[in-house]
Amino acid sequence: MTKHQDVLAGGLFMLIGAATSLSALGYALGTMRRMGPGYFPLVLGLLLTGIGVALIAQAWRRGRVGTPIEWGSTRPLAFVLGGLAFFGLTLTELGFVLANTLFIGVTSYAGREFRWHETLVLSLALTVMAALVFIVGLKLQIPLWPAILGL
Repeated sequence: MTKHQDVLAGGLFMLIGAATSLSALGYALGTMRRMGPGYFPLVLGLLLTGIGVALIAQAWRRGRVGTPIEWGSTRPLAFVLGGLAFFGLTLTELGFVLANTLFIGVTSYAGREFRWHETLVLSLALTVMAALVFIVGLKLQIPLWPAILGL
């Protein structure tokens, strides 16, 4: 069987839903009246898994398995996921400013019309706004700069 959009999307939904549900089981679930911290992620994970099952079932019920995937469009996906992974892995080491600026630069490279000067301005503006919201406004304990700088 070849890979098709509906089956692949359904499988991805099921995978993410199952992972979310399993990780939610590590927290107290509580009751419907007094929900614990794991209750909402568990319900969302189960719903996402159900949507995945429904997508796959609908694809097979139609008699065909959907539109073939155009694998030529994986470059943007690779840059966005790679940039997100890079951000997550380097946030504590590089600090928010550098990690976010590089994240926006990498994900911008996924587009067809990449321009360095526009990307630099965009990444700096978004980094300043995000730092104001998350670090100043919400007071998240995220290092702003690399620890090696001592700032």
